Amino acid sequence: PEPIVKAELLYSQAELETLFLEAAAIQPSTEIDAELELDLYNNYLPPGIRLTYRWRLTTESGATFDSEPQIFEWTDTRFDWKQLSTEQVSVWYYAGGAGFAQSILDTAQQTIDRLRADYGLAQPSQIRLWVYESGGDFSGAQIPNSQEWIVGSAFPDFGLILAVLPEGGDGEVRRVVPHEITHQVLRQASENPFNVPQDGKRAFYIGCRFL
Repeated sequence: PEPIVKAELLYSQAELETLFLEAAAIQPSTEIDAELELDLYNNYLPPGIRLTYRWRLTTESGATFDSEPQIFEWTDTRFDWKQLSTEQVSVWYYAGGAGFAQSILDTAQQTIDRLRADYGLAQPSQIRLWVYESGGDFSGAQIPNSQEWIVGSAFPDFGLILAVLPEGGDGEVRRVVPHEITHQVLRQASENPFNVPQDGKRAFYIGCRFL
């Protein structure tokens, strides 16, 4: 019955409470058709996570109305991804065979099982591991102006790992996967409102050089 004067999109990574806000350009009216394009590359969020979003409309009198939250997958759509999963970890890959992907999954799960017992972690949250075939492919999923030598990124708050693991690199799998999984499980085991582990990896964005 009164004009809508503001239309805002609120979104967040699905498991986090922090909200991002973008406003759509509209003309005040009792009926609107709003559209908003998000640039998640320059306003960087790593691909491979779930996002939750909703619209908030504000009327001329200041009343607000929120739409029902919706969830969608923010993924790197350049590739046709395949998935292997356990309850604690999922491996996403687009190149190579299922056997190599299974070896990555097995290595990740074995690491989780060992650390789960060591840390007394009852039920780890699922970790997502996205496997890139090459550094060139991987660079397109990184924050702008990233160093060219970076071939792995970990996001403990998101339970997310992006890594270059070309097929046949069994040694890299045995070295890289346990390393990155350890940081993820440590983050879950030590989560509290007071402090964070001082291990040099507790950050929103981490770059690794694998030699």
